[in-house]
Amino acid sequence: MSYPLFIPGFENQEIDVVPSGFVRGPRLLLNGIAASKGPGRNRYALARPDGSKTIIKLKPTLLDPVPKVIVDGEQIEVVPPLGAMQLVGSGITLVLIFVGGAVGGLIGGAAYWINIIIFRSEMSTAERYILTALVSGIALVLYLIVSMFLSALFFD
Repeated sequence: MSYPLFIPGFENQEIDVVPSGFVRGPRLLLNGIAASKGPGRNRYALARPDGSKTIIKLKPTLLDPVPKVIVDGEQIEVVPPLGAMQLVGSGITLVLIFVGGAVGGLIGGAAYWINIIIFRSEMSTAERYILTALVSGIALVLYLIVSMFLSALFFD
């Protein structure tokens, strides 16, 4: 999934932001191809038709895989921020971090990330909430199964 960017001076080109994945950071695509790296991390240098350079910085955010985009020092909103109910619906799995240690953190963090991706999808609102509730339930059951297995393995 990628999100189109509309930057003045690049009307005839397709610029897309690819959100972060589980192990890969955000990327910028120019006409479907990885954009040229610029000075610094998560920065890209694009040449305008008049020959001038535009620096685009992708600033990853903690709670959302879609980065903030800064073009020549000005922030562009790629997608609207997630609402409070969406963050709570996704973040409920993060309770496993505090309850379940490393195993809970791994499972809860993965479920949170999946839920955020679901909320950023094109599904209907009802489908998104039902699917995130299902993912959260699966994460809880998976945590219980893994923790019981590890408990039986190491403490019996």
